Amino acid sequence: MRYAILSDIHGNYEALQAVLDDIDNLCLVDGVKIDAMWSLGDVVGYGPDPSACVRTIRELSELNVAGNHDFGATGQVDLNEFSDLARESLIWTRNQLTESEADFLKSRPDRTTVPMPEDITLVHGSPVVPLWEYLLTPESAAISFVSFPTRFCLVGHTHLPTVYLQDAAKFSQPRVPVLSAHSRYVMEYGSDEGYDEPTTAQMTVVKSMPPCDVLTAMPKGWWMPLDEQRAIINPGSVGQPRDGDSRAAYMLYDTERGFLFRRVEYWMAKTIQKMRDEGFSDALIDRLGQGY
Repeated sequence: MRYAILSDIHGNYEALQAVLDDIDNLCLVDGVKIDAMWSLGDVVGYGPDPSACVRTIRELSELNVAGNHDFGATGQVDLNEFSDLARESLIWTRNQLTESEADFLKSRPDRTTVPMPEDITLVHGSPVVPLWEYLLTPESAAISFVSFPTRFCLVGHTHLPTVYLQDAAKFSQPRVPVLSAHSRYVMEYGSDEGYDEPTTAQMTVVKSMPPCDVLTAMPKGWWMPLDEQRAIINPGSVGQPRDGDSRAAYMLYDTERGFLFRRVEYWMAKTIQKMRDEGFSDALIDRLGQGY
């Protein structure tokens, strides 16, 4: 079985179309079609084509989880929790979406699980705080490893292709919700007010887990963790990469061959012109070319 995993499209239709073309080309080269497409959230926000991106993902993607920008654009979370640039783009985005497009964004869960043989959990931010947490360090990832039962967890949100590894062949600890009250509150209200510290029992479970490491370089070809490892994997961003590489990023997962990280050139000048025509800020426009 083979799957295409896309995250953080952010209303960039040219980048999305380039990724879809790349998937088709790889299928022709390998002679293997993808069985399904999965979306890790933030289909909208920042970019000039929210409706086109929503329609495309709604049509092509089999599994979809919600991102914070998706919920922000549809009134599910408070826009005051976003940066000024993000809030401005979300207000504009909200006025572009049709009712059915907004309903699609509202309808998606904050996480979903694909059972064996895939054995994967899908979330946008982290399995601890699905909408909002940025997994940027091995320490934060270590806590997340307690909070999903599968071998793999796919995340987005940071816009950075990343792999965290844990030396454990399977989830072997009791599933203790880490920061559960905080998680529920932030998911509902988009605020850190009411934050709950983890309990002693929760931290005991975290400390008893095997250590977490991060890959220092992304694999260049098909790659699979060792049999005795679990992994949290971020494919990077389709529409707004932030690792210094402006090309669209996505990932394939093949149950036989492993994971393949892809980068794709796209017609950025067209996206930028659309943004200028709609009066987007220079800061949002410039970061596309900078890949940051």
